[in-house]
Amino acid sequence: MKQEDIEIFNKARAQLNVTIAEISELSKKKPNDAVNNFKLKYINKILEDANRLLGDTLKPFSDFTIFDEDDLPTNSDVSLILAQYKSSLHNFYLKNTDTSGGIQRYWIINGKLTQQEAY
Repeated sequence: MKQEDIEIFNKARAQLNVTIAEISELSKKKPNDAVNNFKLKYINKILEDANRLLGDTLKPFSDFTIFDEDDLPTNSDVSLILAQYKSSLHNFYLKNTDTSGGIQRYWIINGKLTQQEAY
């Protein structure tokens, strides 16, 4: 784990949470409608960052990397996958932080607990 990974994690988690909220609304209204190419392009960028952090061990599905832009998924398909990634990113967070006996969590870099607070 490197400092750069923390920055990628914070960005990916924030983007994922916003995207989940948006796709969830679309999924409630029209679950079987296809996600458009514009949205899918940015969803895939979030997934690429998440995959980089999660690696093969924490990635939610071994046979899934990103959505195929030529075979547009439905809102409900995207919602399902993003929820799985949210859970996996939370596991990444727990694996790479510790409380040091308190309440606040701190990042672990190169096997050492840092003073950098993890949110």
